[in-house]
Amino acid sequence: MILKEAEQILNLHSFDNIEDALEQSIFPIKTFLHTAPILHKTFLAKLEKLAIIDEAYQLMGESPSETSKNEALIFIIQSDVLTSQVHYETLISEAQLKISATNKPREIIEICKHLLNTHSSYVEMWKDCQFLISSTVILSKQMDRMSFHEELNNLHIKGIRTLEAIRMNENLLSNEFKVEITRLQKSVS
Repeated sequence: MILKEAEQILNLHSFDNIEDALEQSIFPIKTFLHTAPILHKTFLAKLEKLAIIDEAYQLMGESPSETSKNEALIFIIQSDVLTSQVHYETLISEAQLKISATNKPREIIEICKHLLNTHSSYVEMWKDCQFLISSTVILSKQMDRMSFHEELNNLHIKGIRTLEAIRMNENLLSNEFKVEITRLQKSVS
């Protein structure tokens, strides 16, 4: 990359300083990371874009942004599905807060790598749930997270707390819930 390319990538001619240009360059990516369902392919594309922005930022004479020491987001599957889901949502929220708190592309990249690992582990938990569904799975349409949690909570109240119990009681699951599990499974491919 040459200096002229770096200036174009950061749209530097439209800003008074490089920090404003950097913030404007990464803002749409951060917005996407907060609002879009976690799909490996789309997140990896955003991470590639962040790497290009970081390279341009450094080429403009800025020192490499040090990444702060972020603790890895470790997802541990529990036997109780509701507990696992709450743990997963907590880790996702923590990652999103960390993304919000920084404008350092390298730091966002590291946070997202941990986020993708957390998501992969969570999806792995659901891998053996193969449901018959009556509608098409749309990868970009995520079930409302609270609705998903409420359905798991209702199952928990009925004593259906493990993945095996969920598989055995498929008839109690809403079609929307089954579609969401299928969407999750496809989100890492």
